[in-house]
Amino acid sequence: MIDFNIARKNMIHSQLKVNNITEDNILEAIDSVPRETFLPTYLKPRAYLDEDIQISSNRYLIEPMVLGYILKISEIQITDVVLDLACGSGYTTAVLSRLAKKVYGVDNNKLLLSQATTNLNLLNLHPNYKFLFLHQHRHFPWQDCLLDKDKLNLCFPIQDKDLKNRLNLMLS
Repeated sequence: MIDFNIARKNMIHSQLKVNNITEDNILEAIDSVPRETFLPTYLKPRAYLDEDIQISSNRYLIEPMVLGYILKISEIQITDVVLDLACGSGYTTAVLSRLAKKVYGVDNNKLLLSQATTNLNLLNLHPNYKFLFLHQHRHFPWQDCLLDKDKLNLCFPIQDKDLKNRLNLMLS
């Protein structure tokens, strides 16, 4: 039987810290969210390996080191509102909820969004997140949202201009 708490601590020390991801807020956020919760039972033993894990057709739980780097370069502050695009089973949304004021997990896969909702409810996290289904097909221009904040309204219509200006974007 795997002790996931030990596996999580080992992952932090052997994958994140040794790769210069040393920001306390990031390490604490990752440590506080059990990755195994976001995987089906048969994949749980792989939760803390240094690899992407396929959770659905063409969808993956991002490897810990890459997530750590993305969080590091994003410089997310506790006052930020974050849009987690292609949030999948909710892992990045859960981690981001520990770092930001508000997180919107957005996906075009209803099954994954249902799993994400269930997963975050199991963790009983502070409710500073919301999942949104995007009514788009597979050709949604995620990259346009990431490359040009002014195009964000085309990708995800947000009426509140102040929210739009404070929004940090994250692609899971």
